[in-house]
Amino acid sequence: MAPFMGPTREAVLKALAEESRLRLPITLGKYEPQAVIERDGEAWVLRPLVLDQAAHDRAYAEAMGPGGSGFWMPESKFAYLVPGEPIVRAATKEAFVTQLERIKWRWS
Repeated sequence: MAPFMGPTREAVLKALAEESRLRLPITLGKYEPQAVIERDGEAWVLRPLVLDQAAHDRAYAEAMGPGGSGFWMPESKFAYLVPGEPIVRAATKEAFVTQLERIKWRWS
């Protein structure tokens, strides 16, 4: 499987500006999913993706154990990534975009 490559900051800002084409959540990352842009009620939120280690370990043990497929790739862990605590949270899309423009972009 090819590495994951999420959108650039410019592509995210363009998607946010073109509301009719906007599809949430937007997954960000370089080589693997690392963060997600989503709505939390009315708020706009950027959250890191963190590994649910217990769920990952169970799935790995099942795949690699007796009766399992014996198949596990590094990309298999993507299914066990869950949103963490917000990096950016804003009440309006405009405020969210302003914050996205100011932060260091490390996802592409």
